[in-house]
Amino acid sequence: MPVGAQKTVVINDIDKSTVEKAELTNILIADGAVSYSGFSEIGKDMDWLFRRLKIDTKQDLKNIILATYDEKTDKFAVHRKNDL
Repeated sequence: MPVGAQKTVVINDIDKSTVEKAELTNILIADGAVSYSGFSEIGKDMDWLFRRLKIDTKQDLKNIILATYDEKTDKFAVHRKNDL
């Protein structure tokens, strides 16, 4: 291994106060089916989902391939079948 003029970076060199905890988005709908575990993680219900996605019935969910929600930004990423 080559020897350089600079020392190797170690974990103690990083200021831990600037490191943010990584978070994943919550999957709420996958292939038209509701992921109830995603709802329990964010403390929301189906009425909230229907309002936010502007849908009226469970049948409307069948058109959604994947819907994720990011709590940090309060945004959805929705991929619909007819978008393909």
